[in-house]
Amino acid sequence: MNRLATPYFYSSIFLKETDHLPALTYLILTSPTHASLVKSVIVPDTWAKLEEQFTEWSWPKIQNRESVLKEKCAAYATCDEQAREMYEKIESGANEDAILALLLANLPRLQKLNINFGICNEHTDFVALWPTIMHGTRSSNDSSPVAKGNAVVDMPQAVHSTMFLNPVDVMVTGSEDKYPNDPIHFAMFIHMPNLRSIYGWRTGDSESDPDAETNAFARLKPRSCPVEYIELRASKLHMVNLRLLLDATIPGKLKTFNYEVGCTWAWCLTEHPGIMASLQPHHDTLDTLGLSHEYYYPYETDEGFDKPLPCSFIPFVTLKRLKVAPVYVWGHHGFTDKAKLDSPETKEMLWKALPENLEQLWITRAHHQEFRGNDATTRFVPECLLPALDLVVQNKGYAFSKLEQLRIELPPLMWKHEWFDTLESLCKSAARHGIHTTIILFDMCDRWSKLAVELPWGWDEDIDWEPPRYSSNRESAKVWIVAAEQRDLAQALKDLKARFHEEKEKYEEARREIGALGPLCRECIFAPEYSAAAQINVPRLRRFVEERLHTKSCWKGYRDYTSVVT
Repeated sequence: MNRLATPYFYSSIFLKETDHLPALTYLILTSPTHASLVKSVIVPDTWAKLEEQFTEWSWPKIQNRESVLKEKCAAYATCDEQAREMYEKIESGANEDAILALLLANLPRLQKLNINFGICNEHTDFVALWPTIMHGTRSSNDSSPVAKGNAVVDMPQAVHSTMFLNPVDVMVTGSEDKYPNDPIHFAMFIHMPNLRSIYGWRTGDSESDPDAETNAFARLKPRSCPVEYIELRASKLHMVNLRLLLDATIPGKLKTFNYEVGCTWAWCLTEHPGIMASLQPHHDTLDTLGLSHEYYYPYETDEGFDKPLPCSFIPFVTLKRLKVAPVYVWGHHGFTDKAKLDSPETKEMLWKALPENLEQLWITRAHHQEFRGNDATTRFVPECLLPALDLVVQNKGYAFSKLEQLRIELPPLMWKHEWFDTLESLCKSAARHGIHTTIILFDMCDRWSKLAVELPWGWDEDIDWEPPRYSSNRESAKVWIVAAEQRDLAQALKDLKARFHEEKEKYEEARREIGALGPLCRECIFAPEYSAAAQINVPRLRRFVEERLHTKSCWKGYRDYTSVVT
């Protein structure tokens, strides 16, 4: 029985409580058998919150313990002084920053790591030790790919300790729902020699220029990280740090870069030319690129300095999949200058910006997004976006003959009925040119209503990571519609819009009525009759959508339709 149970219990570790962290770490350090069983680790935001005086959380009282720990520190250190400093940090058993770094580095078959750095917690010792320990995990027997120029070659690494045997996927997040999480924590995991994919939530820099001597991104070695997939959501990196991050990746190894600009409290500027310049080393090798922004636009600006400019994706000669918000194609003035919308040059900007080997084009945030001084007469969707997409279809044979998938992600409540008619005609024209179209509906409800979900990750939004305790990574569950499967696509979209509008009105009316009652007692706060979200019958709404579209596989975001990464 023990032989059956032990692999199961150790395969996935959830560090909900950390009073046993020293004992667990010591077991992992001294038992390669147990260490090799661990495939997944979840670290919630409860770690490294205790002060050093809580010494009852200490190492097991085992003979030779001190020599074991010192030997392990020496294996990672580059000199005796560094080994001594590392041992001093872990000696008491109370420094969870240092101990967790040691634990994670000694799991040779780790495949998934989900780590939450909490709120306003710098985790100083973890940040100080992790790069050193990661350098020590490299082995001379492991010929890791390293870039020489733009080519990938094999180069033996330094001899040290534990060798990772599997590629690892990492989620780096925090518990903030307003202010950005420190990007230094994201940078730490770029040091992992076996990093396959990394995801970051609400990672943001300040407006200050990074200090060259203390900047964690500056410690990343160029062309050293074998990561294949990077996804940053609701995040905003300083242009210097974005360049250093991408410089640390290896052209030819990095296949996907998916960057959603967001988090208004990250005050650094966002410059489209800077983003494109940072991606320049990957022009000849990048397979998939996503450039979007959070549910709002514009970005934070500095008195007009930060007006986004149009981008061209033609230099990406191997790019097959592109997900892009309109602001990256038309720039800021594409939404705000009514005169430009009518010009043929503006409508041609989309197809003239696309690379010739493109197979999938995904237009996200497909609506007029300027909300400061919003002018209702600026009709971006009917006057620019839809005609531009039609030109993409018409120019397929001439400019990008391999294009076979078109995804259009739109908020139905912000679209006029007549736009759906034009969209249906576009989908039919695309089909005649060999392009399969998928319509993705989003933003149908408040992010805290019962229809809202923890947004999945991954390019196709089909990976579900364990969320942080208080997560604002929420939106309305999305509806994916294959255009070819709908006999009357425009009418289906109109019907769905009407139903979603009706449910949203119920929700807003309930909020107004509850708000008029004034402050509620504790019992009432948790009572269903005082919850606006409870007024929406979600199962009935889901059933209506599925029956109207004649499919049950249209929803994205519910666990029924996602793979779980834990």
